[in-house]
Parts: sequence; C-alpha cells; structure tokens
Amino acid sequence: MTKAQAIRIIRIEAKLRAKEFNRRVKKLNDEYYGLHKDHFNEPNITKTQQLNKNWELEQKAFVIFTPQNLSAYYAALAQARKKFQQLNEVSIEGLSDELMKSKDILNKEPYIQYYYNHFYDLQQLKDKIDQVYELEKAKPYKVYIDFGSIRQKKKQVYKHQQTLDEYHYSHTGPSADSSYKTLPNTVVRDKQTNDYFKQKAVDLLSDYQDTTHEDSATLKVALYSFLIVVYRLPLGTKMDKICQHFNKEGIATDIECDYNICWFLVASFALHSDIDNNKSRVSDAIKLFLQYHDINPTSRLNKANKQLLEQYKGFNYVTDLERYQQLFKLNVITYTCDEMKHKINRSDVEQFNKFDEHIIDKDYLTVNVLLVPLSHVGEIHAMYISDIDKVINGKLCPNNCQMIFNTKNQNYKRDLARHLKYCYGPETAKQVKLDHLPEPYYPHISNNKLLQKLVATGQQDQLTPTLNYITFDFETVENIINEDNIIAQLEPLSVASTATINDQIATLYFDLRNGTEFIEQWISQLFEVAIKVNEANQSNIPDVTIEEKHYIPYKPQVSVIGFNSKKFDMNLLLKHLIQNKTKIQYMRSTTQAKQTVVSHQDYDLDLRFIDILSFIPPNNTLKQFVEKFGTKGIKLTKGIFPHGSFNYDNYKLVLGLTTPFTKDDFYDKLNNKNISDEDYEQYVNDFTSFQDRWEYLKHYNIRDVTCMINPINHLIQITWEEKVDMLGCMSLAQIASQIKYKYSYDKFNINTSYNIVNGFEQFEVTYYWWNNKVKGYINQDEFAKRDTTNNVTEDDIDWIRDKVASETCHLCHNKFTKENKPTLDRIDNSIGHTEQNCQLACQICNTVKADKDNDISKLRIKLMKY
Repeated sequence: MTKAQAIRIIRIEAKLRAKEFNRRVKKLNDEYYGLHKDHFNEPNITKTQQLNKNWELEQKAFVIFTPQNLSAYYAALAQARKKFQQLNEVSIEGLSDELMKSKDILNKEPYIQYYYNHFYDLQQLKDKIDQVYELEKAKPYKVYIDFGSIRQKKKQVYKHQQTLDEYHYSHTGPSADSSYKTLPNTVVRDKQTNDYFKQKAVDLLSDYQDTTHEDSATLKVALYSFLIVVYRLPLGTKMDKICQHFNKEGIATDIECDYNICWFLVASFALHSDIDNNKSRVSDAIKLFLQYHDINPTSRLNKANKQLLEQYKGFNYVTDLERYQQLFKLNVITYTCDEMKHKINRSDVEQFNKFDEHIIDKDYLTVNVLLVPLSHVGEIHAMYISDIDKVINGKLCPNNCQMIFNTKNQNYKRDLARHLKYCYGPETAKQVKLDHLPEPYYPHISNNKLLQKLVATGQQDQLTPTLNYITFDFETVENIINEDNIIAQLEPLSVASTATINDQIATLYFDLRNGTEFIEQWISQLFEVAIKVNEANQSNIPDVTIEEKHYIPYKPQVSVIGFNSKKFDMNLLLKHLIQNKTKIQYMRSTTQAKQTVVSHQDYDLDLRFIDILSFIPPNNTLKQFVEKFGTKGIKLTKGIFPHGSFNYDNYKLVLGLTTPFTKDDFYDKLNNKNISDEDYEQYVNDFTSFQDRWEYLKHYNIRDVTCMINPINHLIQITWEEKVDMLGCMSLAQIASQIKYKYSYDKFNINTSYNIVNGFEQFEVTYYWWNNKVKGYINQDEFAKRDTTNNVTEDDIDWIRDKVASETCHLCHNKFTKENKPTLDRIDNSIGHTEQNCQLACQICNTVKADKDNDISKLRIKLMKY
C-alpha cells in the first residue's frame, strides 16, 4: 500500500467518523424528543376479533395471548371492570388548595390523567391519543401511557394420579406511577410528534405479543383499559433554595426576581457581564424580555408591560429557545445535576450531566445554562453557569472547542498548553490518531490461525472448505385453542435432519409417534451425528503445529443449517435446548438469532445453528433457493404437503389413513389457490410407494432437508473459488468483505522480500537512549521474575554500538535508522536480557513476534511491509 493510498484511507475514515458523530448527535437529540425508532410493527388483532365475537361490551378486551381457561379469564375481566369508573375520566391530582395558595401558585399540578376503561380495539387507542392531543396541543407536553391487564398464572398440580396444568387469573389497573416505565419520554409539540407517540403505543402492543413471552409462568394475556398521563412542560420560574446553594458554591449565578424571567437573567449575565448590582441586572433582564416580545425596551414600564410581566408564566424550553437564540445571538448548552441536595462534606462533588446542546452559529456567544428542578410543582429554573469547570469537574478549553482537561492529572498544564498551541476554537480540525505501531487489515486470514500458518509456510493450497454439515427442518400442525375452532397455535409435528459426511448422507427423523419429547430425542441423536461430521471435517485439515505459548485451539463447531429458521424454528428449539448440561450463546436476539451456538458438557464440539438465508439475497422461498442456486441436472426439489387439512385434535386419525389426500386437501385458504392437476397426479403416483400418510410425511420432511444440500454445496464451491470458506462466515456481507480484502493482497508472496528502502539517517546509539533501554529491560525481567544478574548494563554501550552498526533486524533484515529503531529480542524467553541471549530486531518486528509462532510472526511482518 502506497503512502498516498494510506493517507486517502485515513481521510475516508475521518470523514466516516464525522458522519458517525453527526448521526449520534442526531440520535441523542431525537431521543430527547422521543424520536429514536424508525420502524414500527402493528399487533396481531386476529385473536382479539375472534375472542370478542358475540360478546357484550363488558366481556371485550384486547387479547395478547389466548387464555387457557376462558371461564376464569372472563370472571377476572368482569371483576376488573367493576373496580374502575365506566366512563372516561380526567383526573387532576396535585397539591392541596391551601398549599397551592401558600406557594402563590395559580395552576394545579401539571400531571393530568386520561382514562379509557373499555379498551378492546386498536382504533380506540389511536382515537384517544388524538383526543388528548386536541385538548393539550396549546402547549408542548410530555406523554406517558400504561395499560390495565389481565394476567394468567400457570401452576402445576397433581390430581387423579397425574400432573395437570391449572390457570389462575388476576388483574392490574393502569397506574401513573408505572407509566414512565412503559415507554421512554416523548415530547408532543405538534401533530408529527403526536403521531409518533401513537405509533410507539401501537408498537408496544406488538412487543407484548412476542412469542418469547409465551413460556412464562405468569403471562399477560389481555389489556382491558389504558391510562394516558400528560405532563405539561414546566416553565422557567423564580429562584429556590437549591438555586441559592449553587450560587453559594460559585457554580452558577442568579438573583431574586419577582417575575418568571430567569432565562432573560441568563441572557443578561451572558451579554452584559459588566453590570455589578442586582437592581440594574433585573432592569436589564426586563428590557431583554420586552425586546423578545417585540416591545421597545427603551420605553417606560407602563401598566400594560407590567401586566405582561406579572402574567408571564415562564420560558418554554421547547418552543421559545430558537427565537431566543436568534434574537440574542447565543449558542446554548444546558446541564442538569444528578443529585439535587446540599453537599454533606466539602470534598463532596455534585455530578452534572450535559442535557442538550444548541449550537446554531459558530460566531455566536456560547452560554452554559444549569436547569434546576424546583422543590414544588416540578418546575424548572434556569441559572447562568459562572464556572463551567466546576460543572464538568475539569478545565474547559478557553477557546470554546469543548475539549475538557482533567485538572487532577499531573500533566494537566502541559496538555492544556500543547492543545492551545494548535486550537482554533470550534473550527479546530479533527485529527486522526493512528496506532503507535501500524497493523495491516486482512480479515480473510486474520481470524484463522491455521490458515495463517499454512500461508506462512506456503501450504495454503492444502486447505479445503468446510464441506460437511447438517440441515434440519420442522413440520408443524395447528392446535385449535377455543371451541369455535378459530384461534390456533402451531405445535411441532415432526423434525428431520440430514448430515453430509464425506459425500455420504445420514438422515434423522422423529415425529409425534415417538412421544411428545421427540425433539429432545432428536437433539440427543444430533450431537452423536455431529461427532461423525466433525471427524470428517477434521480429516480434511492439514496436520500442522502452531508453536505459540498462549495458543488455545478453537473448539470445533458443526454447522446445523435451516431455511428461514432464525425466527420460528429457533424459538421452538430454544426451550428444548435449555438443559443442565448445555450452554447457549446467540448473536443478535433470541427472537431472530443470526447464529446460535450450543455447547454440551459431554461433547468436545459445539452445534452452530445458522440460517442459509443469511448467505443469499432476501425474499427467496425454499423452492426458489433450490432452483436458483442448485446445479443443473439435479431433479430433487421441494415436495408438496397439505398442512391445513388436519389439526392437532385429529392428526392421528388423518395421518393414519392409507389413502392419498384429495386435491381439495391441498387448497391454500390463505393465498386462495390450489395445486395444479399435474402436481396432484405426481403426488398420487409418489404416494403409492408409502404405507400410509405418516410415511409420506416422513418422506416429505426428509426431502425438504435433503434438497437443500445441492444448492448449499454449490454456494460453498462458489465462495471457495475466492478462497473463502462460506461456513466459516456468518453472513453474505462477511463473505463480501473477505473477498474484497483478499484482492488487496492478491499479489502478496510469502517468499518475496518487501524490505522498505528509505533514505533515513542511520540510527546513532546515545547514552540517554541506552540507559533508558537498560532500565526498561531490568524492569521487564524483574516483573517476569527472571534472573537479572547477567543482564546488559549501562557499561555495555560499546557492545550495542558495534552491534547496531554491523547488524540488521534478524526478522526482516532491515537496517536501523532514526525511524526504525532497534530493540533487543531474547532468543530464549525464559532467560533475561543478557548479551548471549539477545539479538537485534526492529521495534515493530519485536512487538509482532512476542511469544507467537515464528512462521505466523514472519507472515504478519511481511504483510505489514507489503
């Protein structure tokens, strides 16, 4: 890589970091307003519609999961309805009238609660949120929501000589105390933000329906009411005792004032710092207040202006700040204090957090504002921060570039002086900080020590891709829940897997005829088959030894591949995989795992469950996958099976029949279509080879996992043409990355010399340099508890001078220069730095080598020089 290419890459990375920084700033700002999610899901309302059908209003609710005991569920719902008012209500709960009057507060507590007590339809929720917006839209407000719920508790009891599941139901009403936990802060200031909150509330119902909750002993099965809590945003107000505390500590500056103009006092402190008395300060703040309201500030404070001041309820941070900044030409950075209490000891330090940053023009004056919640009615007071260093617990750059220095650091003054030498304020250019020693990026081999060893010894052609793996698939049947045969959930009917072992195929198949624990039986056999698959993979790996002190061989993994398995199949598997002797690690989330690795105490290998869809473009069915990616001439394709022709109650009867399914059994109600006459005729011909429908199901299930083998093998071969092992990667993106960087090293040859010829001056050994080296070597050996009796000393300077002048690096054979300084590399790492045990090496070569394998160290050194 040339120097120009390196500089270009550095610039690109700097640009990307700047974009990432801007993205994070936007995210933080959006989170303040509650706008930090860009994708929403609608909940499934099928259960709700079916369960509420033909029921009176009192028995209707929004269903999350189907209750197992309907009579007990409806009893709990009726009891919940009785405890709450039947009409929508607005409840304003706050301070008593006496306390409000003593505090000279005219408004009630700004928390307002809107109830809706007959919730069963999604549109009700949306309409109610819009109604609240119409009532409250005059001023911005924070909004929260909580739901009243019916919970199902599962309990196992022993009756009639068998263990049975009993289900009990309880109800919990919506609570203002719990509402802030349900959704993060959302500030509603216009229709857009109200719609966003509405989407978040709907999305929350979809989250409640996540299938990972179904196995919980206590399950939220329905929502019957909801509460919307509106918090009218507090405005700037008069000073409080806590404000006096910050005044006394010298953190912020404020004065008593009869009007709610604290933000204009802040502007006065920032713009007119020369004012030295409180009366003039208040007068100046009033002028700024009048100017903000388009009133001539030079005119007398007449009766109308005084009335405006007295009736002014305070500064609204959300709606008023932009005009405030533009008018007074101020950038505003706001802070809050974590612990609003007086310090107990002088050594105590309040913890402040940056709340928000509004930099609109680099030429504007920047003012730091402390937002202090007052002790009554939850209002916010703004204070001018007079000593920003106390707020940030450090020293802020005086040039306003937002760089902070730790004053407790012994090198604080030196670091600040160095910074000020190159600081040009907010416009200071971002500097890219490189690693002390350059390291090449080669992801196509960096994660594989074996491959590194083979490349280093010129044996990379001996390596082959991972060709042995396992495929799996489940077949399911609908289990009807309610008596109307409408609501159903999928239950596992059968499972099949196929293992490829050196071009031989081994299959496993289990179904409900093997008992309800047939999945556990399959998993047990899967580990046994995986042993043979792993042995086949290991037999294709060249026998090499990696001589490295801390090298720990990777635990082998066997890939178990499904099609579209990352969601339903893995969720179904997880509850069966969790055993005392297993350990599960998944990447991404349990509901959509990109990779799930299962370890077992009794086996020296791991099962790695992956989805083949991670390696191909999206929106492919299994049939399309086989047709697109399979090799020509392969006839095996996905079979056909009438899944909707039977259910969990009658599957034994239907599958036990010896006659083929009728064509009507194949009718797909969801897509409103049926198979062709030709396909049905082919099915009937195939069925003649089987004893009954159970055997045809086994054939169909095994065929689905077997037909995946050819296209998977084809994909493995395609990626191996680029010398990338597909099953050693997790996704198509990782494969693409490895191929891209492989091309960067396409002309690299381990046997070629890449020594850098430069014109730097030859390195000159000085007393200062050698003395520091000697001390470092002694400290290094003493720390490792090595004998230092015969170590090199400061008196050996003539020895090191002759050695540096006559020798080169024993690893890369480069000469030593001012840019390429020498170090002593020990021959025997168990002995200290003696003359007989040391040879010269470049600093970078010595660092790379360390205690690593010599061949791999040689490869890494050459890759750096390449």
